[in-house]
Amino acid sequence: MNKSPTGHLDSRLISQLAEVMIDAKNLESLVRPLLVLLQSVTGLDSTFFTRIDLIKSTQTVLYSHNTVELGVPELLSVSWQDTLCRRALSEHRFCTQDVAEIWGDSQAARALGIQTYLSEPIFVADNTLFGTLCAADTHKKAIDPEIMTIVKLFGQIIARQIEREQLINLLKKQNTDLTHTAHHDPLTGLLNRRGLEIELHRLQLTARRLNTRVHLAFIDLDNFKKINDLHGHRAGDEFLQQVAHRLKTSLRENDLVARYGGDEFVVAAIATPTSTLQDCEQLQRRLFDITQGDYLLSNLTLHYDGASIGVAGCEANTLAAHELLHQADTAMYQAKLARKVE
Repeated sequence: MNKSPTGHLDSRLISQLAEVMIDAKNLESLVRPLLVLLQSVTGLDSTFFTRIDLIKSTQTVLYSHNTVELGVPELLSVSWQDTLCRRALSEHRFCTQDVAEIWGDSQAARALGIQTYLSEPIFVADNTLFGTLCAADTHKKAIDPEIMTIVKLFGQIIARQIEREQLINLLKKQNTDLTHTAHHDPLTGLLNRRGLEIELHRLQLTARRLNTRVHLAFIDLDNFKKINDLHGHRAGDEFLQQVAHRLKTSLRENDLVARYGGDEFVVAAIATPTSTLQDCEQLQRRLFDITQGDYLLSNLTLHYDGASIGVAGCEANTLAAHELLHQADTAMYQAKLARKVE
């Protein structure tokens, strides 16, 4: 046993524990060697770490270290109400040699033949019960009370690792959320101008690797101001949202759709290597058909005659992203003048 006569951790166990903590890259790489150390310290046949789901009322063995005499399988999931850990926690009896006598009603304990049991609850920062660190044996074995101090220490080390990983995951999510907010339009959920610039550059790099080009369409929703003036800004917002939905759901998954600003949208798509001027014209007609038609808004049905659309990238695509956008914008204004709309 790795304990000095005074009850303190001996130097060998301290060294092993330090090595485990230094080498640990995640929860699993920390817990697995700790289970080996726990088996050595307690002398019990099986050590294991569990996850408790109080909402589903289940307890699941995530990692275990077993001897021949007792094998607690990983991914074993049992009802929380039936577990020894729940009983230990509710009765504050974290170590016992008399499982059969004290908790003989536990089906899981009977099935495994557990007689000696110890359990250390793992609480994380907000005092939430995450799981337990456990050891068990099929025989009655004495556990020195000071051993439970070591078990508690192991539990605290595991809890801090869980908290670190939870914090890292939270920071990653917040960073992802911030990035999404910075690159997307809040009204329509489409890429905004900044997001478009980034994704269009990536799309152009992909097109060059494929030895093809990017077709880019600039869409202006003609007479949008009249919709706001006649029906209010709420109707205008709903109209913009429905246009965005039509564009997003009518195009290919890898095509880019962005709200460039106000009533202007941009669509970018990788062309086929054999694309021609006719393909650009077909894209223009298709987008016009997508925007044209009846829109069912909250308080009215709105008929819309379609947008003015300009398409660029029909020739060999060597233009920078901003030049491609300018070319499509110019083509859109030419289409607007031809339709004589606002």
